Amino acid sequence: AAIDAVASEFSVRGILSSGLQIDATAIPALHALAERHPLISVGVRDEMSLQLAESAGLPAEYTFDDLSEVLQSWAPAPDAPRSDGAIVIHLNTSDYVGGDIARSLWAEILTQLAARRPRRVVILSAYADRRIDVRDALRSIADLAEDFPFTTFEVIDIAQVSLHEDVRGGLPQAVAALSAADFAVTSSYHTALFLSSQGVPSYLVSANEYFTQKAGLFQLPSFAEFLDDPQAHLLDLSEGFEARRRWVEKLNRIS
Repeated sequence: AAIDAVASEFSVRGILSSGLQIDATAIPALHALAERHPLISVGVRDEMSLQLAESAGLPAEYTFDDLSEVLQSWAPAPDAPRSDGAIVIHLNTSDYVGGDIARSLWAEILTQLAARRPRRVVILSAYADRRIDVRDALRSIADLAEDFPFTTFEVIDIAQVSLHEDVRGGLPQAVAALSAADFAVTSSYHTALFLSSQGVPSYLVSANEYFTQKAGLFQLPSFAEFLDDPQAHLLDLSEGFEARRRWVEKLNRIS
């Protein structure tokens, strides 16, 4: 509705998008939009979205993720330290992530992580949000109560980093040390994507269909298999970045 309203207000000649994740419920809305405005391209970031859009007769293109250019500019130095014994955890148990199912899943995951006796635990807080229905890392830890097994841990507020650090001049210093972590477990697609780009094997926890689609990019095994050898499951982003480069070149020719 918002796209339709903006397109109508400014009498646009066509609509072009990139980096979308869509499911079957989005197809009727995209068809309705196409009836009112020319759809130049429906750019998507994952294979399932591409298949859905193409099967629906939409002008779909694989553009990968809109964060690609930033992630590439943040690439760690070749001599950056590796494997400092830390594990990075970002958990979210909000209803849109899975609610009680996510909470139970995280309780099991944390038990398995604690059994590894990590040298350091780094918790990422990803939301600066007062809404009580948003249960990101710190609220989720409080809600887990005795099911949260770690007695000491570090916290990096990546929401505040994004709000207050200059992200245009390279990787913010506040998060630079994360590239040395052994692996990460997270509820967030973009946190997993960022850490993967830093060379950190990342497991995206999915407790509903929406996040299962997100996790498809990472082609993950079971959590137990991931823990056996995290480095074997480090996501190779080169194909996605190359698809993004080709799409940007095409976009520049259009404009």
